[in-house]
Order: sequence, then C-alpha cells, then structure tokens
Amino acid sequence: MVTKLTIENLKNIQYLEFEIPPQGAYLLTGSNGSGKTSLLTCLSRLRNSGAFQRGFRSSEHPSLDSHRGASVKYEIDGAAVTYTYVEERWAPLPRRNSGLLANCGYPEVKYIAADGDRVEPKKDEFAPRSVRLTGQPLRDDLNNIFSTNRFDELCYINLNRGGQSKAYLIRQTRPGKPTLYFSEKNFSLGELCVLKLLLSLENIINGSLVLIDELELAVHPRAQAKLFHHLVKISKEKNLTVIFSTHSVTLIKTTDRRNILFLQNTNGKIFCRKDCYPTFALGQITSGEEMAPDCVIYVEDDSAKKCTEAMIQLYRRQMNPLVAQPTVVVVPLGGFSQILEFMDK
Repeated sequence: MVTKLTIENLKNIQYLEFEIPPQGAYLLTGSNGSGKTSLLTCLSRLRNSGAFQRGFRSSEHPSLDSHRGASVKYEIDGAAVTYTYVEERWAPLPRRNSGLLANCGYPEVKYIAADGDRVEPKKDEFAPRSVRLTGQPLRDDLNNIFSTNRFDELCYINLNRGGQSKAYLIRQTRPGKPTLYFSEKNFSLGELCVLKLLLSLENIINGSLVLIDELELAVHPRAQAKLFHHLVKISKEKNLTVIFSTHSVTLIKTTDRRNILFLQNTNGKIFCRKDCYPTFALGQITSGEEMAPDCVIYVEDDSAKKCTEAMIQLYRRQMNPLVAQPTVVVVPLGGFSQILEFMDK
C-alpha cells in the first residue's frame, strides 16, 4: 500500500511531498524550520482525528496563528482526500472521501511529541502499597540503554482499579534497613523520556506507524545510539514503521544512509532526500567540526590527485542530481612532504 502526502502553505512549508517508507526505523532530519514536526503531525492524522487541532493551534484573532490557505493531501492506492483549513477548522474534500484515512493500512498510529506529556512525572501522591515488579524485558531494555543496573528493581503501582493508570518507582533494599522507594519525581528527564517511550511501544499493535519528535530529548549520546538500536529491533519484531526526528550528530552517524530522510528547505519548498549520506546531512545542520568524508582515496602524488578528482567530477556530472552522492576526499601520500602534510591535517 502506497501512502503519499502533499503539504502546501502550512507554516514554513510552501510545498512538500512525502511518501511513507516501508517497515523499518527511519531518521528524519533537517535544519530548523524545514517542517519535521509539521510532517509528523500530518502523518499522525492518518489515525488520530484531533492531530491538526493539537499540532496546528490557531487563535481567535484572524491575523494571528491562522492556517488559512493550508492544505494536506493524502493519496492511498489511487484515491485522495485533501484537508483544507477553512474558517478555523480542517475540512475534507471531496467529502465522499472523508473516510479514506481509515484505509491507510496502519491499525494504529502512535505520535510521541516533544511536549510535557512525554516527560512530566505524575503529580499524584500515593503510598507505596501493592508494589509490583515490572516485566523483566522492560527492566532489561532500560538497563541496556542506559548501561546500568539501576532498573533491576523497577516497580509499579496501579492508581486505579482497572490498572490503566500506573505510577513507577525504583525499589531500594538494604540489609537491616527499611525498604525505600523513589518515584518518577526522582527519575532523570532522560530516564522518564525513555521509560514512557518503551511503555508506549510495549503494547502497540503489530504493523503500526510510530512517530517520535526529537528522539534524543535529554538522553546522552551513548544511550541515544542504544535506544536507536532498540527501535530497529522492535520495528522488526512487530513489523513497525518508525519515523523519528532528530538533530543528534550521534544518531545521524549511527544510522544507515538508506534509513536517513533529509528535509532540504529551498525558500519554503521542501524536498525529502532519501538514501541520504550522513556527511551531507551533517554538512547542512552542524557547524563543520562534526563532518567527516564518506570515502577517502589515497593516491601517489598531486598529479594523481588532480586526475582522480577530475574523474570523480565527470562521474558526478553523469549522475542524476537527485541521487545521493558520497563526500569524497583525495589524499596524496607518495612523498615525504606529502606524508608530513597528511599528519598535520
């Protein structure tokens, strides 16, 4: 099933076409204002009817926060419906296709936004009664991601009879002393983010679409990489399509280029560059010190360098400009002075 979005005149986006990739974990990146969060919100609308109202808030004043003229077109297997912002609401056209999104092929679309709901601990005060250990897989995953054993005694309390609302605690036992519990209020921001993300994915329906805004939020680089590998694993186990936005250099370097989606902003017209080399993405969003070439070619001398660079340029001119190209550096290493220059670099 092919699902394609076309976004026009929405916030910073004049025009953007996006086709949802197949099953797997994908990194979505681009400079600030390239439309990452707006795109995730539009993808969330496939299954969440209130996505536009939550993601594109408007104001009562007609000239403030108005999305007048904005439209989001969804194409699913040849049929299409366009949501247009008219008089403070989003209306589907043609109306007979208003139920088209139910055929998107995803039984569930989970959107994890970069907002307070993702990180705020519960405000409920409770006594540590009927404390139960969480499942072993959850504890193992948290310990692995954060390279710790802190979550060996991760417990929970049901806050209502149905067990739909839970509070999480870490139990601390010491010989000869009373057992202590530390609630979510004492978790770090990164621990809370990852815990809530894993809980969201624990019972998600197989074959669903998962959207995560700013995956790296409050998580240190080593944990970011492990969290990404966990997402790759769970996407295979549950046949999920996971798309997460990020500016993290660590995640961009970690991800296979076939799974990098780069939103390139050219005066409001956004092009989604697929199969993007990490160096290209880093060159657009970093200050330069994080860049490294995708390929280094060692040659004999300066003459060989010029010849090789000319051949590379000839190759590039013959390639489709939309095809991702690696960053290549040619380095002469034939003579003593050239070796010294190489060592100096």
